[in-house]
Amino acid sequence: MTKRIRKLEQIEKLTEINGISLEELNRRCRPIDDNSSDAKWRFRSFEGFISQEEDLKGVLLNDWKIVCQEMGSSHEQIFSILDQIIRETEIKREKENFGPMKSIAITFPTQSFPQFFATDPSKREDSTQDLLIHKQIFNGDQYSPFWNESISKIDDKEVGDEDNLNVKWREEWIIENVYLGIKVKVAKGVLRFVKQLGFYEGGGHRNPYRINPILVASLSSGRVNAKVIKECEEQWKENWRVEEEERSELESELGKMQKDDEAVKWIEGRMSHLDKVIEEKRKEAQFTLKILQERFQYKS
Repeated sequence: MTKRIRKLEQIEKLTEINGISLEELNRRCRPIDDNSSDAKWRFRSFEGFISQEEDLKGVLLNDWKIVCQEMGSSHEQIFSILDQIIRETEIKREKENFGPMKSIAITFPTQSFPQFFATDPSKREDSTQDLLIHKQIFNGDQYSPFWNESISKIDDKEVGDEDNLNVKWREEWIIENVYLGIKVKVAKGVLRFVKQLGFYEGGGHRNPYRINPILVASLSSGRVNAKVIKECEEQWKENWRVEEEERSELESELGKMQKDDEAVKWIEGRMSHLDKVIEEKRKEAQFTLKILQERFQYKS
């Protein structure tokens, strides 16, 4: 029974994870529109752990190549950085008696990714990074797609085994580098998957729960390269995609209506509002892009 993936070659031979077949895992990991249609709905997500077009093995292979070959890093390093940031945040929360979801600022030691940032012309080196961590706690649990009911039932307490993939969670953190403006969302259970499997979730930039290892490297090191900027630009496009899609639909409906239709004014007002939202989001992205570009070109 596979509970840990320790090397890239192991992925090619995978037939199951935690005793669940890859075929079933692919089904569980893809987005679900109606949870009443699947008896195993607890192990699924509306956003999906991978996209409809992806398969789990392909997602794993891609991220193993990105982290271990392109970045010259390891899943253990990415996990360790995120785990330590969250631990320091929660220690500060308890020590200073902050509320359960209050945003907390910490100063974090600068991390090193020498291979990945070898082409970064910046000579600037900061010993620490200023991070702001936002926390959210949900009422219901998200269950692991790797949950094996032959190991434990959904109502059982979590097994103490550190290799356990029968996990559920309701906490997530957004980690932001204050200077760079780069953010990464970290769901508690997905962090476990990073450590044991090198699984960051798939779905690309459309999945808000994917932990992008390239952005983790940037926000924890304070370094920027062309790849980081490209990842940020792709992620920002998703910030206003929903508004653009709604506006396009409204514009199509408007073209079918008579000018004296009572709904015309409402649609025109809604489109105007969406235009303002899109413009504000684009301005914020352009501002952050300018900072990243300046950092990339900085020379002491």
